[in-house]
Amino acid sequence: MLPLPAEIQSKYPSLPLDVIYGAIEIATIRAVSSIYGCPATAIIEDSEIHVMAYIGLIPTQIDISKLRKRNKRRLLDEIELELTTQQTIFETKELASLRGSLVTGRVDRLHPDGKMDVLIEMNDGLRPIYIYAEYPIQQQPRHERGNYIIGHTYSFLVASCLPVSNGKAARVRTIVSRVSRELPSKMLAKLTGLSGIKCSRRISGGYCDIKTSSRIPKLAINEVGKELREHIYVNRQEK
Repeated sequence: MLPLPAEIQSKYPSLPLDVIYGAIEIATIRAVSSIYGCPATAIIEDSEIHVMAYIGLIPTQIDISKLRKRNKRRLLDEIELELTTQQTIFETKELASLRGSLVTGRVDRLHPDGKMDVLIEMNDGLRPIYIYAEYPIQQQPRHERGNYIIGHTYSFLVASCLPVSNGKAARVRTIVSRVSRELPSKMLAKLTGLSGIKCSRRISGGYCDIKTSSRIPKLAINEVGKELREHIYVNRQEK
């Protein structure tokens, strides 16, 4: 079997072995079919890959270890692209549960168009997980635009986690927001541990109306209002 460079293998430690093998088979079929201009098959058995090219409809066994250097590079590029795609699909499934979640992120990079890269650190119980998210200007409150500082942390709501590809690489595109209506209620819930806190209306940078059946400590209300620079109005409803 054509060995993968260590730097490629190290990129996909979370992918199950059967997914890795499946990706290698798909990529090999795609590369060999393109190189020989004919249909091909590939299957991995006992850690060995068996490749057949149907040249003139006659099955011919292909020893990929004897491919020309250029074609080997082409095959490895196809394998890496397929593995990256599978990794993106795997990460998207893992991160799907993050949508609508409150996270703390550190501003890592400012772009000329106002967009920012935000580094989010989480923990799955075994190891820290680092995710880079996009913070587009449309998701930034108007009164905060142009005032963010690299290295400072802020509360965000995860707006979406979607796979994207340009045909050469694939990744998970995570977008965070500070204009979401649910952001103040999620922040209050995290600070107090209370459930059932809802935001019925919010004008980011102005005010938000909170509805709850529980008493929310004034300290928590002030803390959220201070970070968002908004007036927090709490309407306590009877259970």
